[in-house]
Amino acid sequence: MIGLNAFWVYTLGMVFNLFYGAVLIILSVRITPVGKKIFMAIALLPMTLHLLGSHSYDVGTLGLAFLLTALLLRAMRREEKITVKELLCIGIVGCLLAPCKTVYSLIIFLAALIPASRFASKGRAIAVKVVIIALPFVVIALLQLPGILTMLGITSSAAQAAEASGGGDVVQTYVLGDLIADPGLAVSLFINTFFVKGWEYLLTFVGSALGWLQGNLIAPEYFTLMLLCLLGLSIARSPEDKGVLPPKARVLLFVVFAIAMLAIMLALCLDHTPNTYDYIEGVQGRYFLQIAPLLLIALRGSAFCVSRRMTFTLIISFIALNATYIGFIFTRLL
Repeated sequence: MIGLNAFWVYTLGMVFNLFYGAVLIILSVRITPVGKKIFMAIALLPMTLHLLGSHSYDVGTLGLAFLLTALLLRAMRREEKITVKELLCIGIVGCLLAPCKTVYSLIIFLAALIPASRFASKGRAIAVKVVIIALPFVVIALLQLPGILTMLGITSSAAQAAEASGGGDVVQTYVLGDLIADPGLAVSLFINTFFVKGWEYLLTFVGSALGWLQGNLIAPEYFTLMLLCLLGLSIARSPEDKGVLPPKARVLLFVVFAIAMLAIMLALCLDHTPNTYDYIEGVQGRYFLQIAPLLLIALRGSAFCVSRRMTFTLIISFIALNATYIGFIFTRLL
């Protein structure tokens, strides 16, 4: 429309994707009253930066998931009466996130932790929470009904239809009925996946293995461990980020994270895993970036704290590790 050639269209696509993701992440860090260093640390992982420098729509899901989490944490921690503007922000962001990747809409269940004292009455609190939680799932039902019916095995996918019409051999994947009919199979499938794919999940979560780069560009194992240590340090309370959630809230955050993680695996099991496999194929660690703040904030307790400000130290450490990894990649390519 504006007369640019392919090079500039491609380049500006990455620039604006980076800008979009960065703005949402910065807003999240500013808004959240708990775990500012946690959001920041996840945003500075090599995998997150790799996504921000691409055309991937995961940038949008990451930013919106961060923003929704931050808005809900702020709603949980404030004491004054909740405003219509605050509720609208939560509802709009929840509805924008829902069509991107359904599973991340589970974050909206944190609305259950908004104190009833912030509403005019207990009945009003229950009604508003139900509406806020239901809205993203109504959007999902309206926009993704055909996919939901296919996942449940009620209708056939395009691949199954092609096979039925003689379109060639198509690999049969698991359907939900298989797992319901044989709970033992379902349990063993999920547990075995962690043994077979666990380390790969960690590599592709922090970014020691980026995208589909060849094996010789995967960073050494100690690099992964150093990134995980920095994530661990981001959990610690410090003078600029000392908020801790009560135990009940931390338990719910962990439960939402666990359910979302299992839901991601289930989705790939039904969509990407041949029914002859004894583990789930197709899951990558980067799918957990959006819900990682839930786990890390749930792990934060009052006992683990440092007396000095940690933000600058973490930023410099991540910059150093990212620069080292870039140097490692170019050395291997040369």
